[in-house]
Order: sequence, then structure tokens, then C-alpha cells
Amino acid sequence: MPRKLYAARMLHVCVVDDGKPRRRNLCDETVKLLRASSDEDAWKQALKLGRAAQHEYRNSRGQLVRWIFAEVASMSQVPADLNGAELSSRLHDRVFPKPITSRSRFHPAKREPKWT
Repeated sequence: MPRKLYAARMLHVCVVDDGKPRRRNLCDETVKLLRASSDEDAWKQALKLGRAAQHEYRNSRGQLVRWIFAEVASMSQVPADLNGAELSSRLHDRVFPKPITSRSRFHPAKREPKWT
């Protein structure tokens, strides 16, 4: 059976043991690419990757910091032709230094991206 490429969006939540339960927590949402022979195989691989990314450490105050695997938020099969394929999208609010109007212009070619 040929192996297909999948994208798994995973959510990890940061919990600091400071005695204060919080509703608002720092989260890390990642998209991992994986090859699998079936949807079920892709799901199992995503769970394994998510669990493997969990970790904990002590911060500068000696508090235990835990990154907990919370969920595989979504999975999708990636198109065979990757050129221009959208792997991730996140709709969010951003605060800009200056107000933006309907006449504002952006110049993306003048800003180099951050390469990681």
C-alpha cells in the first residue's frame, strides 16, 4: 500500500505548578507532517509524536513547568502536489504599531521573512 503524506495539527498546553489554576494558558499549536499507509496509521503516529513532545522542567522560581499534549486538533491528507498547498492557517488578532485603514498599503517584498 502506498504511503500518503498527512498534516497533523497538535496542541500542547503549558501548565506551571504555582498553586493557581488558570483558564488562560500558554499553548503551542504545531503542524507536523508524517507519512502513513492509512488514516488510522496517521492518527496513531500523530498520537505518538504528541506524547513524545511532552516534557517538564523547573523554572527559575523552582516551579514545575509541564508541557502537556492536549489533543490532535485536526488531521488532513496533504495533496500530492505540494507546490502552493496550504499546510496551516491561524485566524487571530494582532496589534499593529499604527492604525490600519481601508486605504493602508502593505509592501511584503520589502520585508524579509524569518527563516527557521
